[in-house]
Amino acid sequence: IHTALQKARGVMYKAEVPLMNTSLHGELYYCVSGRADGVTEEGGETLVEEIKSVSGYEFILPPDRTHMAQLICYAHFLCAERELESIKTRLTYIDIDSGKERNFDKVYTADILRLEYTRLLERIEPWALLEKNRSEELLPSLKNAVFPYSGLRDGQRDLIGEAYSAM
Repeated sequence: IHTALQKARGVMYKAEVPLMNTSLHGELYYCVSGRADGVTEEGGETLVEEIKSVSGYEFILPPDRTHMAQLICYAHFLCAERELESIKTRLTYIDIDSGKERNFDKVYTADILRLEYTRLLERIEPWALLEKNRSEELLPSLKNAVFPYSGLRDGQRDLIGEAYSAM
């Protein structure tokens, strides 16, 4: 569905545009990357599009906030990379049953996108700090960990194997 829609957008439409941004927020650097479903540049205006395949009542609901957050990230990355003052965004819902298309268009300034992106980073900061602690302190401290018993009990080897496979 995405590919057909992207092709129908015309020759000015660039599909699957890789984007990346590295930002310092607080004490951490965040390196975020993804692929915008489409970017168009016409008449001095840049449009970034995110396409979502949906079904049922999801098609008639207002835009999902996680879909909008993804689009805001891509728009922010493009504004920062290309030094744009503003950008047009489009969240497109495609109903997988009917093929109908629904667009949510909005123009953002680079300043608003920077603010919204900062808010997203603030929301994930507690988890990012936990991951930093895990990778810098907890995991290295486990290198020298010793199994505290002389041997495994019945079933423990199987449990360890299953846990390892699941991870």
